[in-house]
Amino acid sequence: WFKLQGNHNDMVDKVIIWFRFFMPDYFRNKTPEFHRDLIKALIKNNNSFIAAPRGFSKTTIIQGMIAFFCANQLKKFIVLLEKSFTEASEVLDAVRTEFVDNIAIKMVYGVAVGKISNSDAKDKDAQGDMIINGVRIRGKGFDSPIRGMKYRAYRPDCIILDDIETDEHINSPEQRQKALNKYNKAIVPALALDGSVKMFGTILHFDSLLNNLIEYI
Repeated sequence: WFKLQGNHNDMVDKVIIWFRFFMPDYFRNKTPEFHRDLIKALIKNNNSFIAAPRGFSKTTIIQGMIAFFCANQLKKFIVLLEKSFTEASEVLDAVRTEFVDNIAIKMVYGVAVGKISNSDAKDKDAQGDMIINGVRIRGKGFDSPIRGMKYRAYRPDCIILDDIETDEHINSPEQRQKALNKYNKAIVPALALDGSVKMFGTILHFDSLLNNLIEYI
């Protein structure tokens, strides 16, 4: 039922039902309209760029959506970019823990967490990888290399940027241009042809990457 693709509003309702049943500790309160907007942005196949102040639970929604995508095999290869590799790993480890320890998820989806191959495990660039229900997930820092990522025959079909900008990225015109170049020359080319970028964050400067992308669309 969760895999059946209806209109976007119907899919948002399905996601919220899934959240409430399988991840109630994360989603205890009534879902605000802004969270519905975030969920809808992640469901749609187009690129999405959304700004919101800190404390609006953007990362929690991202964790829930990654879990939803994996459980229902709606993506093949998801890449999560945070400010640093450590942050990305921590966000994804919380998702992995749900599939390992959550009794409801295990009863419905079984043992879903797979292992990466020994060759991948020795590859430093592959650190932060996991496979959940056949979906590969990779966590990376925004400043780390992005291009050339593949999982079997697949390039990433979803790249999520979660609050990746810091003061260092916006404190000079050169740094702001560098961030824009990273997006245009590394992140976008890394996508599968039918893939999409989802960027969420707080606007730190009128000429920040997020603000420029929001104004572009």
